[in-house]
Amino acid sequence: MLEYSEDERKQLAQKLKEAGNKAYGAKDFGKAIGLYSQAILCKPDPVYYSNRAACHNALGSWEKVVEDTTAAINLDPEYVKALNRRANAYDHLEKYSEALLDFTASCIIDGFRNEQSAQSVERLLKKFAETKAKEILQDKPARLPSSTFVGNYIQSFRTKPRPEGLEDSVELSEDTGLGQLQKGLKALESKTGPGYEEAAEAFDKSLELGDLGEHAAYAYNLRGTFRCLKGKHEEALSDLSKSVELDPEMTQSYIKRASMNLELGRFPHGPPFSSWLTSTRRRPGQGRGGFHGRPLQERRGPRHLLPPRAAALHQGRVRRGAKGLPKVDRPRPRLHLLAHPAGRDAVQDGLHCVVHGHLPPVHEEL
Repeated sequence: MLEYSEDERKQLAQKLKEAGNKAYGAKDFGKAIGLYSQAILCKPDPVYYSNRAACHNALGSWEKVVEDTTAAINLDPEYVKALNRRANAYDHLEKYSEALLDFTASCIIDGFRNEQSAQSVERLLKKFAETKAKEILQDKPARLPSSTFVGNYIQSFRTKPRPEGLEDSVELSEDTGLGQLQKGLKALESKTGPGYEEAAEAFDKSLELGDLGEHAAYAYNLRGTFRCLKGKHEEALSDLSKSVELDPEMTQSYIKRASMNLELGRFPHGPPFSSWLTSTRRRPGQGRGGFHGRPLQERRGPRHLLPPRAAALHQGRVRRGAKGLPKVDRPRPRLHLLAHPAGRDAVQDGLHCVVHGHLPPVHEEL
């Protein structure tokens, strides 16, 4: 290019740019990149860099988009199109802070005339906040809630004597799993914040040490309970499932697991509990006690998991009472719960307790 004058290089760059635009319009991005690169060699120009960035953008090469748009912005700091392209690339690279800065700068330079850029600022503010919140929560150590909250939760379960072999009268070494389990139960009875922290630590250590014998299911239940209180839901569910696996009659593990699944909105595992239920649609000539033989799972949609009267309430329909006053049909609670997918998972665990006669009046013991 040394033999060409500055004007000649400028004219050649313009021709190469126009050829690149045609290749870009034909979606021949590889050829367009080559032509824009030659134009840049003739004359470095922010538009040429930005156009080449557009080709990389179409190919999803986000790092190269950032590289070319940065070169364009260095040549023209108020180049709005380049700022927007780089912001979009940063967004795809999940660099939300950098994307937010570029979109904000673009809005300010453009006098907030570009509605799409303004909407991008709002969207990225939310993304950036969510990302930062996740980082903070990940770095934040898991802690128990207030002692009042923990105490109220524990007191919602009916208290029972300690399992045989874990009483204070039995001497157990704290270097053993059973000794740590006994220590945790004793700390739990103090009903204080430090006591609950000590109990949680002891239950963790008891399972680390192992050799718990028949008390292993109970230890998993206790550790799962405190993990749940700390917000470690996946680990808590794993512990409660292990507790059920080791002792299928550990009622409270079913109850706690059912409660967690319902709260987390989890779908049931295995055959749906609703498969053995039938709808309450009456056959012609039958009274209210008649049932239609089709399983509920064959009827689609949450509304159709309800009997007709409950579905009417779900749809906001009412009927007239004996005196002509509006009367709302009430759903049957069992089937109404099944209208929510997560409810089926909770009911499955609850059903186990009912079938085996383990369901307590309020809650089982902790």
